[in-house]
Amino acid sequence: MGQVLLIILGALLAFGGGLAAFFIQSNYQKKQQKKIIVEFFRVMLQSFIDFYPFLEDAYSRSEVIWVDHLMRIANELQIVERNWEHLILIEDSTTRKEIWNWFRRLKTNQLKITSLSQMKQQGGDLTWVNKEIEKEVNNLKTLMTEAKQLLEKLK
Repeated sequence: MGQVLLIILGALLAFGGGLAAFFIQSNYQKKQQKKIIVEFFRVMLQSFIDFYPFLEDAYSRSEVIWVDHLMRIANELQIVERNWEHLILIEDSTTRKEIWNWFRRLKTNQLKITSLSQMKQQGGDLTWVNKEIEKEVNNLKTLMTEAKQLLEKLK
């Protein structure tokens, strides 16, 4: 009878140890995932911040937003869009919402500038188109400032 109790006690200890190891490993993996996804969004925001001066410089010299600049923004937005589901790992709901809104606004801005640039190529009265492009470029400047603020929150 004593040996049976020892065997049962050993089995319970082994089960408890295995369960504890499982939870420890699971928590470690969740922490690692959170670090990775925070770093992912930090890299994407930093990429825009680093790229913006080139876009602004080219626009200030030519009053044209180059297609390759728009394509770079579009390509990076596609990378973010393929990884949206991971945004839920950012625990602070306010920061999560701000990141979501920031990238949505960048996408809207990029689409507007693309459409306006196409209109500009078609010619005609460009006064309105030029004003709208300038407004969207200013919106990009605002987005860059907000990206810097989001980067600080993600540190």
